[in-house]
Amino acid sequence: MKKGRLPGRPNRKGRMAIFGALSPMQAQSEVTDEAKASVMGLLKMAQEIEELRAQIRHMDHRIQRAKNTDGKRQPTRNLEDAEDDDAPDENKDLRKEVQRQQRELNTLRKRWADEKGGREKKML
Repeated sequence: MKKGRLPGRPNRKGRMAIFGALSPMQAQSEVTDEAKASVMGLLKMAQEIEELRAQIRHMDHRIQRAKNTDGKRQPTRNLEDAEDDDAPDENKDLRKEVQRQQRELNTLRKRWADEKGGREKKML
């Protein structure tokens, strides 16, 4: 065959060989366990992706709502409490622990400031 020239049309025997090679195999009619596992893995990933997209939409909504407060400062505690329904239990518990520790710290700071102020008054 010369350069740049297309190959000729296959004859009948050649066409039958090509079509025979492209026909589906009857021996592979059963779905293998490996294929089932890979499809299940793909379905699980698709579900996780949808859950993550829902979380992203939820966070975007919260961000937009926070931006639309017109400069009015709202307590973040109220925003979080209102939407904690979808937060994992572990996060809820950790938030409660942080709030408890924050209250305790504020009490200690106040007591320290009162004691320090009392000492300064005695010195004057």
